[in-house]
Amino acid sequence: MDAETALLVVLVAVAAGGLAATAWAIRLRRRAQQLDRELGEASQRLQRLQRLAALGEMGASFAHTFNDVLTPILGRTQLLSQRLTEPQLREWVSTIERAALQGAQTIKKIQEFIRASRQEAHVPLDLATVVRQGLEALGGRQRPGVRIETRLEAVPPISGDPVGLREVVEHLVLNGLQAVAGGGVVTVSTGTEDGQAVLSVADTGPGMSAETQARLFEPFFTTRPGAAGLGLCLAQGIVARHGGQIEIESAVGRGTRVRVTLPAEGVGPA
Repeated sequence: MDAETALLVVLVAVAAGGLAATAWAIRLRRRAQQLDRELGEASQRLQRLQRLAALGEMGASFAHTFNDVLTPILGRTQLLSQRLTEPQLREWVSTIERAALQGAQTIKKIQEFIRASRQEAHVPLDLATVVRQGLEALGGRQRPGVRIETRLEAVPPISGDPVGLREVVEHLVLNGLQAVAGGGVVTVSTGTEDGQAVLSVADTGPGMSAETQARLFEPFFTTRPGAAGLGLCLAQGIVARHGGQIEIESAVGRGTRVRVTLPAEGVGPA
């Protein structure tokens, strides 16, 4: 091999090494960016869970006090309704009673949220069966022009609280039904991904903006008049206690999909 050929070989080797180093640096940078995104998402989930825990602590002391306030209001308004004969006065008292009942229902939701911190007994469950039971519990909540479709594939058994997981199904499906109240489809499906059980609830509703999605899991946040704004908050707490995750995919004009992943039996929380 003459000197020129040897030099050419060296230059080619150096160039190849440089390209390999560049490719490695690009892969390393992409991996660093991915890890940074994952860390940010984990931090956001932790902050949401901390807010849920804080709300539970406050709710424990407030719920009892609010019930003490509402109980005499409801009792006295019912007594007044029986004694009043003037229509206008009866209407005013009825308005007070309805407002107090709405307050009592909100307190009940708070107590359900507080109950989320209890240690439920986890038993082996079939996710498809839990979904069917949740849909049956909704019963007459379906509206004309709205169709529920199910695609329930067999999934590995999960370990969990059947009552709590049925509540998750009910909250998610009810949200979907409300989103397509004017007519549309809510699709409930189960499947498997990376050894985990997956529950998906998708609707053909109007979808949500990024700003709305960012606040979906905040307690009492709602875009619907008269709603308590605790459904997704409660669902997230239940899913988290089962070692799972809940994610939202939505865009304005493109509907919404809620995806819940739950660990298979034996790998969930102790």
